[in-house]
Formats: sequence, C-alpha cells, structure tokens
Amino acid sequence: EEARRNFWICDHHGLITTARDPSTMHNETAMKYARPETKYEKADLVTAAEAARPTALLGFSTAHGIFTDRLLKRVQHYASHEQLRPLILPMSNPTSNAECTHAEAVFATNGRAIVATGSPFPDADHDGILYPNNQANNIYTFPGIALGAVAGQCERVSDGMVMAAAEALSKHTMDVYGDANRMICLNPNDQKPIRLFPPLEGARNAAVDVAVGVVVQAAEEGLVRRHRTGALEVLENKGEMSLRRYIERWMWSAKYASISFSAATVRS
Repeated sequence: EEARRNFWICDHHGLITTARDPSTMHNETAMKYARPETKYEKADLVTAAEAARPTALLGFSTAHGIFTDRLLKRVQHYASHEQLRPLILPMSNPTSNAECTHAEAVFATNGRAIVATGSPFPDADHDGILYPNNQANNIYTFPGIALGAVAGQCERVSDGMVMAAAEALSKHTMDVYGDANRMICLNPNDQKPIRLFPPLEGARNAAVDVAVGVVVQAAEEGLVRRHRTGALEVLENKGEMSLRRYIERWMWSAKYASISFSAATVRS
C-alpha cells in the first residue's frame, strides 16, 4: 500500500485520479493507483511531475518521445534534491515507440541518470565519457525462470518466483561488477557509467543463479514436486551449492563432436 501511494499513473488522457470514470479506461486495473488529487485529473506528464516531484520515470506507453528534455531535466532536479540519481526507464519497444532514447536520458541529466531501455540503443558519448546502454531484456531472466521451473518440476510459476528471479539477477550483477558499481548508483553527483545487467557472455552463469533463486522460492511456496532424487531433496539435504550443481546438469550445452567428411567417388 505504501508503494502504491508513491505511484502517479498517466494514460493517453493524462494523470489518473479518483475523478476518472473507470468505464472510460482501457485498463481498469490502473484505477488501483488513482490519485486523490482530483484537481490534476488528466494532467499532462510535465504538470503531473511538478505535482509529484518524482525521482523515477517508468515508460510503458509506446508513445515516442513523451519523455521530453524538459521532463527529464525536472526529474533530475527532483532526484538531486533527494540526494538520489534519477531512474529513467523507457521500456517501450521497438525503438520507434520508445519514450526517449538512451542518449537523450544521458544528455538531459548530464550523465547522472540510471537508465535502462526496453529497446536496443547505441552507447552514448557525453563529455568524453562513454555510457553503455543497459537494455532490460528478458534474456536475463526468462531462461533461468524456465530452467528453475523445469529442474524443480514446479507446479506453476508464481509471482514470488518471478520476483525471486529478479532479485537473483540483481545479486548476480553485483557479484560480477563488485561493490564499486553499487556505490556509483548511490552517489547522486557521480557521473560514472553504471552497468545494470551482466555481460551477455556470462548469460549462462546468470541463468543458473536465477534458476537457483526460483527453485528456492518455489520450495518455500510448496510448489516443487517431491521426488527421491529431485531438486527439493537436494536443497533440503545438501544446500544451495549442491542445488546449483544439480541445476547445471539440466542445462543444454551447444557442444558438438567434430565431424569430417571424405570425398565420395561418384560413378555414373
């Protein structure tokens, strides 16, 4: 409930408040986040931002360019006042539908924003610093979620398992880049680039960590099928390190034996 009170949701009409008629909305679920400030009903993004003073922008609108330079600068100002780095997440794809580009977010906030995009964008060079684009792609979690669900013979994939996957990915990323990356995130005046996801060449290791987190959470929820030599028994009797090795055995590896061909004699 506390988290919900901190969200200000806008649709194509503008800010959603309790004055909105739910029957006019495409997604009535958004009414759960309706603001009590009815005087801002259908306010545009900038007006809503002036009222909310947000430190983060989440874009799922498919409305190209809706995160304007003016809006991004305001969010940077509000975040700086709270001693935070602004969080800018234009998640819409393809690139033609993105709320802003990676470079636009970097330039407008003078390199201080923590940016992740739903679409692929080139890295941005700002004041001689190269800011790598963090594409929030499901390649980082979906394989691990599926691997964990299969290895654990889970009855279903719950919301808790998906959250555990996200948390496992976050921990894996911190382990890869170290504590320095976390400190950069916490310093509101830092302009150093931030890596939010592990390198793609390490995706298999990330998938295993995610799968372990998924199975552990599923076990807590009673969703792992009990089997004499299954994941649940390994977890209960031998711990998470053994569970990791158990899960690794479920992974497919693209390794093939070398095959050589000799020239065949063709007779007419």
